[in-house]
Amino acid sequence: MPGVVLTCPTKLETPLPFFPPQTVAIPMSVSATQLRKGNVLLKDGELLLITDYSHSTPGNWRAIIQIKTRNLITGQATSFRPPAGENFEIAFLEKKSSEYLYQESNGDYIFMDEGTYEQFPLSKELVGERMLYVKENQSVDVTFHDTTPIDIALPTNVVLEVTDSEMAIKGNSATGVKKDAVLETGLKIKVPMHIAVGEKIKVNTDTGEFLGRAQE
Repeated sequence: MPGVVLTCPTKLETPLPFFPPQTVAIPMSVSATQLRKGNVLLKDGELLLITDYSHSTPGNWRAIIQIKTRNLITGQATSFRPPAGENFEIAFLEKKSSEYLYQESNGDYIFMDEGTYEQFPLSKELVGERMLYVKENQSVDVTFHDTTPIDIALPTNVVLEVTDSEMAIKGNSATGVKKDAVLETGLKIKVPMHIAVGEKIKVNTDTGEFLGRAQE
């Protein structure tokens, strides 16, 4: 009787693709007393950024919670006082480094995901006047909810060039007198009298205030 010959399976020329396990972003539920300024609530299908939060307990009275929010889609501001025991869902958000490319004729701002190179729009209604602090080809963090871009995160301050202003007056650097100036993005601010067109300055993105000349 002939012997049995064992053979190994033929090696696949092309390896089977690997599919990583899918993850689902599940909102986290917390009580009203655990909320903090900067949290984003998922409430009635809306994304609400908490812009101000206060929690006080006067004497033996029940806790008083005051919350102010801004709708990240419509920009509408609201305020309410929830009971301390009410639960809220915290939205899962992701930030992606993206490059600002240009503005469309319809007002939309076009960005490119620096990881995937995919381009996507952000409407003027969403980002508002904050785009006055962003130059073309500048990188910023864009906030996504699921796959939808909803906001941008600005740095504390930015460097912009003065493109229009009154003539600089020497000797006024120590005075508190200021003049109007227009920066390269169209932002209008007050600057000291000695600042000239063509100079690069630092500007606070929260207040729009002049911080000083930019160091080369």
